[in-house]
Amino acid sequence: MSLIDHLYNRLDGMYTSKWRAAFPSIESIENWKAAWSDAFIERRLSPEQIKRGLANCLDLYDWPPSLAEFIKACEQKSRDEQITPIEDPAKLLERDIKPDPAKAEAVMKMARSQVNTPGSMEWVKPIMANPKNYASMAVKMAKQVAEKHRIAV
Repeated sequence: MSLIDHLYNRLDGMYTSKWRAAFPSIESIENWKAAWSDAFIERRLSPEQIKRGLANCLDLYDWPPSLAEFIKACEQKSRDEQITPIEDPAKLLERDIKPDPAKAEAVMKMARSQVNTPGSMEWVKPIMANPKNYASMAVKMAKQVAEKHRIAV
């Protein structure tokens, strides 16, 4: 089976009666095959791009695509290709959050102390005084609160 025949069958399976209604005769199917084949050759579409186009049609079109729409679907990145990880997820945590028992203990002590009572902004001062003892996110939050409430450190 040729690629164009396979494509016709796949689109027929995806769009069933909507697809078949566009082809009342064998001649109309042959015209479709010729027009689409010529366009694929002119645009130099690879079989992988045509496969991508089929996948994109499911996301893009409720109705059978025109030739122009299908070519756009072939040339557009698929949903999976658009979502690419920035880096290895295992290394994501290594970048900023490093487990440190001493820092965790310091945060727990502060949480248990009077410094952390509701409405109190005193928790900001120890963090700002010794930022190296705290996680970067805690330091960032403390800086924001200090600026907002004009807390001098």
